[in-house]
Amino acid sequence: MQGLPSHRVKVVKIILFAAVLCLPSCKEEVSKVPEPVGEFERNVQPIFNRHCVECHSPRNAVRRLVLDSWESLLMGSENGAMIVPFYPKFSHLFQHLHTDTTLSPVAPPLMPIGRNPLSREEVMTIYNWIQNGARSRDGKVPFEDSYSKIYVTNQAADLVAVIDKRTGLLMRYVDVSAQGGISQNPLQSPHYVTVSNNKKYWYVSLIAKGEVWKFDAETDTLVAKVSVGSSPAHILCSPDDSTLYVSNFSASVNRITMVDATTMTVKQTSPPINTAPHGLALSRNGRWLYATAFESDRIFELDLETFSVRQFPLRRSGEPSTRNYRPYQVMLSPDEKKLFVTCNGDATFDGDLRIIDLETLDIKAVQVGKYPILMDYTPDKSRLYVANRNSNSVSVVNVQSEVVVATIENVGVQPHGLAISSDGLVYVSNESLIGFVGHHPTDGGLRAGTSAIIDTRTNQVIKVVEMLSFPAGVAIRE
Repeated sequence: MQGLPSHRVKVVKIILFAAVLCLPSCKEEVSKVPEPVGEFERNVQPIFNRHCVECHSPRNAVRRLVLDSWESLLMGSENGAMIVPFYPKFSHLFQHLHTDTTLSPVAPPLMPIGRNPLSREEVMTIYNWIQNGARSRDGKVPFEDSYSKIYVTNQAADLVAVIDKRTGLLMRYVDVSAQGGISQNPLQSPHYVTVSNNKKYWYVSLIAKGEVWKFDAETDTLVAKVSVGSSPAHILCSPDDSTLYVSNFSASVNRITMVDATTMTVKQTSPPINTAPHGLALSRNGRWLYATAFESDRIFELDLETFSVRQFPLRRSGEPSTRNYRPYQVMLSPDEKKLFVTCNGDATFDGDLRIIDLETLDIKAVQVGKYPILMDYTPDKSRLYVANRNSNSVSVVNVQSEVVVATIENVGVQPHGLAISSDGLVYVSNESLIGFVGHHPTDGGLRAGTSAIIDTRTNQVIKVVEMLSFPAGVAIRE
């Protein structure tokens, strides 16, 4: 630095130091540079014009798919979203354009029908465009400004599917796999997902990994991870979002783990909650935490101020002592005087919905479908919708009269998760482990799954969203 003024020497040193710090991140950024602005119009749209627009134009939209512009493509078809940005492998449009199973699952028929197939160069042009975010002429990624989203864990694919609430289209996959890639063994198995009360974050339990991951809900990027012990299942946020309550769905752990949501560190664990706690419910004042004990047929109440525990049996007088109720999810009634509990049942008992009066401890059984799992209230709290896994149905229960007032059949194969938005739409995830009703091809051993959208005004399925394997937990950000 000889010959330079002292103040310039300091500036040069600062610049050099910053450059050294930047080296690893600069290298990383180079690998993430998106394709040039205008790539769609310059290279992708001409392929569609040559091969596809004849059958997929505004005047001749086969399967309601229009490919004459980026905007039209994003509207999807009667089968839902045609592309998932950054995931050509799982983009339905791409699966119809080639026969190379090393690139993606192949969906028949090969397009374009009755014409020469796309060249390898054309196939890879579309592949790379989607891989780089399926950007518009000005570099915009589809749905990048979306605020209202539906998160669905795809438990057997190590992905969380994200649905754009406004359009009902699959807009993203969020990778929660271990290093080595999606759908690799051993799976980490994203099971349950919840959104913070302030809508800034969402959390997912990796039931096989023993961790909870925290994501920024604006960008869907990972913020932090925390190890919470064996088989984390249900997650609840405290009213002020400061604490996460995580059930350890394990016969050997039997506890609720409490996590500082800001630092993502374990604060403490509960006294034993026998056996295999799963579902959780929290009183509005944040004091009383309720947990189902899946293998002990009981509900536990934990006083979060004194850490004392009270328990409620599910068996009514006169019922067989050999019956296994297997309580799965619990919810407080709107007035917080009762507990609504889904009981999976066993080989001799189809399960039901149990209602416990917290003052008298009286128990009422409501016959819903077989193997009920998750449930949620309508916005006005007048009805409770229950997903019945082994009946492929959803039961609608009048909260005041405590009777089933409607049954929605054929919502999908093995309904599991269920959440209701503020405008009265029910989002139901369907495991689809024993069958599938849809169009997406299987990826190796991974069977595709679906999520159904039900309008509570008509109790009709208005849309089916296809996704990857074993859709389970559902959460809504709006």
